Amino acid sequence: MKIITDLRTNEKNVLTSWRSPSDPALGSFTASIEPLELPQVVVWNGSDPYWRSGPWNGQIFIGIFDMEVYLYQNGFDMVNDNPGTAYLTFTHFNASVLTYFVLNVSGIIQQKLWFDGKSDWEVTWSSVESECDVYGKCGPYGSCNAKAVPICTCLPGFEPKNIDEWNAANWISGCMRKTSLQCETNNSVGKMGKQDGFLRLKTVKLPDHAKWFPALEADCGSQCLNSCSCIAYAYYSGIGCMRWTDSLIDVQKFSGGGGGDLYIRLAHLELDNKKDRTAIIATTIVLGFIMIAICTYFLLNWYRGSKQKCWRLLTRTRGTDPGHSKESLLNDYVNGVKLEEVPFFKFEMLSKATGNFDSAFKLGQGGFGPVYKGKLPSGQEVAVKRLGGSSNQGLQEFKNEVEVISKLQHRNLVRLLGCCVESEEIMLVYEYMPNRSLDAYLFDKQKLLDWNTRVAIIEGICRGLLYLHRDSRLRIIHRDLKASNILLDEELNPKISDFGLARIFGGKQDQANTTRVVGTFGYMAPEYALEGRFSEKSDVYSFGVLLLEIVSGRRNTSFYKDEQAQSLVAYAWKLWNEESMINLMDPLIFDPHVEPEILRYVHVGLLCVQEVAQDRPSISSILSMLSSEIVDLPHPEQPAFIVHRRSSETSPSKFSANDITVTIVDGRLAASRITRGQSIGDGETMISEGGRFALGFFGAQGSGSRYVGIWYKEVGNESVVWVANRERPVSGNGGVLTIGNDGNLMVMDGNGDVDLWHWQSFDHPTDTYLPNMNVYMDVRGEESHVFTSWKSAFDPSPGNYSMGIDPRWSPQIVIWEGANRRWRSGHWDGLTFTGINWEGIQRLESWADERKEWSFTQLHPADECDRYNHCGPFGKCNEMEVPKCSCMEGFVPKDTDQWSRENWSGGCVRQTNLQCMENNSLSVNKVNDDFVTAKNVKLPDFVDYVGREDIQQCQNMCLQNCSCTAYAFLDRIGCMIWYRDLVDVQKFQAEGSTLFIRRAHSELGDKSHVTKIVIITIVIAGFLLVCVSIWLLVKRKTKCSEILHKNEIPKVGPSGEFSTDCSGPYDLGVEGQQPTGTELAMFNFNHVAAATNNFSSTLPGGQEIAVKRLSRKSGQGLEEFKNEIMLIAKLQHRNLVRLLGCCIEGEEKMLLYEYMPNKSLDSYIFDTDKKAQLAWSKRFSIIEGIARGLVYLHRDSRLRIIHRDLKASNILLDEEMNPKISDFGMARIFGGNQNEANTNRVVGTYGYMAPEYAVDGLFSVKSDVFSFGVLVLEILSGKKNRGFYHPDHDLNLLGHAWKLWTEENPMDLLDASMVVPSAKSEVLRCIQIGLLCVQQRPEDRPTMPNVLLMLDSEHPVIAQPKQPGFYTQNEL
Repeated sequence: MKIITDLRTNEKNVLTSWRSPSDPALGSFTASIEPLELPQVVVWNGSDPYWRSGPWNGQIFIGIFDMEVYLYQNGFDMVNDNPGTAYLTFTHFNASVLTYFVLNVSGIIQQKLWFDGKSDWEVTWSSVESECDVYGKCGPYGSCNAKAVPICTCLPGFEPKNIDEWNAANWISGCMRKTSLQCETNNSVGKMGKQDGFLRLKTVKLPDHAKWFPALEADCGSQCLNSCSCIAYAYYSGIGCMRWTDSLIDVQKFSGGGGGDLYIRLAHLELDNKKDRTAIIATTIVLGFIMIAICTYFLLNWYRGSKQKCWRLLTRTRGTDPGHSKESLLNDYVNGVKLEEVPFFKFEMLSKATGNFDSAFKLGQGGFGPVYKGKLPSGQEVAVKRLGGSSNQGLQEFKNEVEVISKLQHRNLVRLLGCCVESEEIMLVYEYMPNRSLDAYLFDKQKLLDWNTRVAIIEGICRGLLYLHRDSRLRIIHRDLKASNILLDEELNPKISDFGLARIFGGKQDQANTTRVVGTFGYMAPEYALEGRFSEKSDVYSFGVLLLEIVSGRRNTSFYKDEQAQSLVAYAWKLWNEESMINLMDPLIFDPHVEPEILRYVHVGLLCVQEVAQDRPSISSILSMLSSEIVDLPHPEQPAFIVHRRSSETSPSKFSANDITVTIVDGRLAASRITRGQSIGDGETMISEGGRFALGFFGAQGSGSRYVGIWYKEVGNESVVWVANRERPVSGNGGVLTIGNDGNLMVMDGNGDVDLWHWQSFDHPTDTYLPNMNVYMDVRGEESHVFTSWKSAFDPSPGNYSMGIDPRWSPQIVIWEGANRRWRSGHWDGLTFTGINWEGIQRLESWADERKEWSFTQLHPADECDRYNHCGPFGKCNEMEVPKCSCMEGFVPKDTDQWSRENWSGGCVRQTNLQCMENNSLSVNKVNDDFVTAKNVKLPDFVDYVGREDIQQCQNMCLQNCSCTAYAFLDRIGCMIWYRDLVDVQKFQAEGSTLFIRRAHSELGDKSHVTKIVIITIVIAGFLLVCVSIWLLVKRKTKCSEILHKNEIPKVGPSGEFSTDCSGPYDLGVEGQQPTGTELAMFNFNHVAAATNNFSSTLPGGQEIAVKRLSRKSGQGLEEFKNEIMLIAKLQHRNLVRLLGCCIEGEEKMLLYEYMPNKSLDSYIFDTDKKAQLAWSKRFSIIEGIARGLVYLHRDSRLRIIHRDLKASNILLDEEMNPKISDFGMARIFGGNQNEANTNRVVGTYGYMAPEYAVDGLFSVKSDVFSFGVLVLEILSGKKNRGFYHPDHDLNLLGHAWKLWTEENPMDLLDASMVVPSAKSEVLRCIQIGLLCVQQRPEDRPTMPNVLLMLDSEHPVIAQPKQPGFYTQNEL
């Protein structure tokens, strides 16, 4: 049904009340849509408004309290495409539920649901639940609060218009302004007063008569301030900027969800008329802090200024050194040095950068906590991820993310700028992504992503995963790859983010197990979600889901209640089998010209989501498939999680006699079945296709009763997981299961008696919860007992214990003993049950084949503390303490004698009454109650309120209600409040949540004495700080003079600055203004000397290292040294050498590398004895590794780097002969779109330099390609290019290879010490690639990504090479 209003056609479809409950004639109340400006529902009493819903924001009516709860059950939809036209519809999420909305005779809109158990309609929601819901109850400029006494108050800055009427509770005349606005007094002759301002009212029902205004959130307030007629404004997501120019009427204060924030315009005087009573006391303390702050500020400025002055003098002196080149090897946009650590930020800086974590700066919310946009003092925009106070993630995930992401520098991985750890605050600072996450574009039809952009995003994600899985030093499994974790930069380049759940694998580790499955359902691979096994193939599955989402533009989880399929994966598989994949494409991107490419991408996506992990391709294979390097794609097998829902339209009480079947399901497909006329006798079984389950008759031990059940086939009927006739067993062995002619299932005993019943095992479980089983709950608030225990171990009839779901507020699993609770799981937060200690005994029951028995791998209750309310009200249980029970802070045992006897059921009582309970006191020195924090606890049972307030609003709500005993705030649930005794609280060693327990202020102690001590301490500390500061500055100045006199190079400190003794902040380059922090490990010269036996290599910690010491005769100097530090500290590829640190003391300048036991490549391939150790497979692996390292430098690194000195001696080999590119002293960094550059200083090694570089000084990525080609030919032949000799000609190695190629004898190039490999085609391919790389013209040479594709592909299409450059000795 539609409620329609169309002002153009005067069509108005309204609801009209009955005249009386028994008279259906037209009543005086009507309900209609008012479409002007901002659409809303209004109930009219004649021509006067009686109630209104507030404006529609695209999802809810914002003036209805907690409408999100109703939205969960009712799918409301308001269509307002044309001005003056709107219509409203709704659908219930469960089509089988009978429900409707009605306008009753009192003008109240009610929702009613039919309850079968009561055989009656029940009201579940009413539009008017208090006097405050009635339109304009408190008149103009009045605000109504149903929980306050009196309910009406004037808005701040206003006073009653008629004080006598107001005191008589007649509020209809409303309020008027106390002080005129400044803009209203602009005709005054006096000087202008201070400008008007706005006062923020939180969570209110916004006033009527709002006018929409085209302004951004940041401009909404300023534009209102510029217009004197604007008296208030608000900004609401989904609506935008709203302004009011008429009286503010029908304002209501909400204590929970709903409403918005209203900004009321007030005169400046009204905004500045409140004084804090504690200001005088606080001033003394603040002055002490100010004194310390001032001293610290001047100390730091003086200290830094002396360093900068000292450093400028040093660099000015060095700038005149003729031994230094005028050409800088650095570009201005390069970041400062950092190795594995990340900079630390001050909490104060981040608080200021994010507007004190204002909700207006909030970008989104995740399991870790909220994410805010911020701007650092330098102007750099950042994203700040703040750990939520009640997040289930914590320090471990935080450390994990910092450790992992700080080591990754790939262009398709998000960049971590730093972190902040101060007190309880834990935050991560990321580069800011202006286009936010992929899901914001992909599933928002207002933001179109064309096919080419989607291809670039898919390939970028793929490259990022390839780096994580194979090319990074750390082999990383992301475990939470999804659209919301793919961020998009300003050019829509994808960046994989959120590494809090990632895991690092060892060198040869392929997979791992976990008992704590984390991630997002719908993206998790089946082996991970069900068994906790994860590997690279887990990420491949997630990537496949993501690929299908990108192609289709639909969420994987958007198919709920869809009859076609359960998920996007299932729908894609269905279309694949029907050969109608065209229907999967997003219609917004459909183009016949790219249809084959789209179908290929879908094909690859289905290969990624196959059920068996081994069937899924690797990420490197996926890249080849997407780029069509692999032409023939294998046929995909069935994806995981393809199950079909029973249609909700099918009545559970009737079956068709024509097509009825009984089916055993093994979790995937229907396998065995019986149809009408067939039967199963006692002694016969029906086996599922997968061989996992069996159905048949079984008997209870010691009894002649027989039951129909399902059990695991391999285990036998001692593993019964479901029983059909547990209350009506069959006597004897003559039982038969069959289907009658009427379609009903029948169990007949030996006497021919018939028991009619029908069932579906997953919908009617007994005592066992199986994988893929759905347990439905009644969202109307009734507990559901789903599982019932056996009466005994051998009697399957219903026992005394049951298990089910309590859906009230936030659902939780409960075990009952009769009608009493025995255990509960804690509340579901969307990812986990918060009351389960995942570090404890949390296991599933699994079958152990080797022992042929079930092992209990999950047990509840696991111990005494796990039993329900073991310590009584206001008690908490800790299994690790003796005694286990204790009272919460501020509470004492109710019965001390019973408590001492370890009978804790009586619980505890409050030691001191709350302040709000002493409301009859005449004392004027009242103070508010406060809260004590209980961390890592299982939250109490029977939460009374769950809403979407922030943590501060949640605390205020609790303080405003004297019945409130505690509150908690969980990121994925929201605000939780308890108004009753706190029961079933358990203390965990880890995990758990934080509970804030209300306690009398006097319980927190008298702090006046402490305040005095603090003040005295601050004064003394300030004085001492001033003295120490003066002493340090004098010492620093003296030391600086000594260094200037000696002309020494300052040492590099851990902050990334040349800081020890006297130095200045010398950023090695600035790519944006990145804050300094702990960036590069520094080593003491004496330690290095000792580690190398006075340079004749192991650190004091036992770590083996390689020390590269700058020779005093070297033509290289400080510039090259700094350049190498800067570049290599940023590179974390497995085929790039790892820099451990550096040392600068006096004239000594050294670099510390990881130790390479096999030294460099030239010591093998050019050594007559060692070259035989390099078989073809190892040489090919080395060639491929060098290519991967160059691909990373040229394309995948954030910094695009040209090495310029690639040669055999700069390729180091680790203990497994894996190649590592080293020596970046000559390297150059290119800008984003820069392709080539010129230099007047040609550096490098002849024999490896490209012609255009050696002759003209022109270098580009193709220069490195040339060097790589020379290196490939050297590896193949075992000969050096420069100095190559052959008796038949005077060609160098390049010319010799070219001669053999043109003579069609390329295999003669191979090293004679190497056994001719069987893979002859692979050798020929490498020779051809090498010759392609050394061609004369740079544009003829392939790029390194193309080289890598040619190396990896089995049947690549490779061009014929042209004549190489520098192929004679004379040219060299």
